[in-house]
Amino acid sequence: RLEQMAEIARRFGPQRLTWRFDPIVFWRTTNGTLRHNLNAFEQIASFAAKCGIRRCVISFVTLYRKVLRRQRRLGVRFEQLSAERKREIAAGLVEKAARFDIKVFACCQPLLSGIVTPSACINGRLLSELAGEPAPTKKDPGQRKECNCTVSVDIGRYRSCRYRCAYCYAI
Repeated sequence: RLEQMAEIARRFGPQRLTWRFDPIVFWRTTNGTLRHNLNAFEQIASFAAKCGIRRCVISFVTLYRKVLRRQRRLGVRFEQLSAERKREIAAGLVEKAARFDIKVFACCQPLLSGIVTPSACINGRLLSELAGEPAPTKKDPGQRKECNCTVSVDIGRYRSCRYRCAYCYAI
């Protein structure tokens, strides 16, 4: 997948890419071992920086009902991290990303205020800047309260990913 990042950055320009490290998730396996997906962050940051990508959006997993059902079916248990632990993790990611001249933003994570800049997955101001013409900047009323996304038309589709990650919101 990193090669796809490089190809898209080369083809369309790295300023048009925002790397998403999302969701950050901790879970316990059936034997009680605690696992997480943070280990790849620095490697991906290094690669993204070599591609010229300078923005990363993070968020911690949201345990929607369908995600909780899937975790039970798969025999894993997602860990709810304390606000303090989330802030520690975010601060560590900001520090690592800074070494690669990457700025970290957060999606729907108000408790990270002061550590990372709140952002939007669909950012009308950024789209206007990149396209050189106006894009909608009105907040999308169909999103969560903490979401800063602007009104847009989704061109993706649910249940299209083959990976079936336990924490996925789309399947």
